[in-house]
Amino acid sequence: MIAKKQGRAVGVSSPKIKINTDGKFRKEVIRIISKISRIEEKYLGDEMLIREQLAIDSLMAIEIIATIEKKFGLKLDEEKIFILNTLGEFMEYVESRHRRRTRD
Repeated sequence: MIAKKQGRAVGVSSPKIKINTDGKFRKEVIRIISKISRIEEKYLGDEMLIREQLAIDSLMAIEIIATIEKKFGLKLDEEKIFILNTLGEFMEYVESRHRRRTRD
């Protein structure tokens, strides 16, 4: 597990490919992840490994999920989330649930 120091994962440099944060929903989800993980938004990239590079453990993941569900009225499948590896995969899943909810 990578230790965190001063608001970012130790040994993690700024990613070459950053998460596209054009949408208001996406920006807010990134803020939630940043706040709970204590990693500055600028260090959160699509290719980042959730557990290995960002050191997000199961308790932090549950807190992130609960916060997103409460804030946006979504229901996220916790089993599905725990098999996702990268932040990009997580964002794609959450955005798809958000799109589905806004269509219904």
